[in-house]
Amino acid sequence: VRAELPALDGEIVLCLHDELLLQVPAAHADAAADLLHRSLAATATYWAAGSGVRFVVEVSILRRWSDAVH
Repeated sequence: VRAELPALDGEIVLCLHDELLLQVPAAHADAAADLLHRSLAATATYWAAGSGVRFVVEVSILRRWSDAVH
């Protein structure tokens, strides 16, 4: 994520435990969500290949943080 995010004019704003919060221009929101999915799939293949462990991600696209479900 860190390597590809600059191409989307985005930045990581928070990385805490099992959460990763990105800020990107609205025009790049779908591409950033795709980046997250691809990165998790690559990480799962690298760290847990053949183990049967499932990595699950929930990605939400919000216009502002105050719209997030708490």
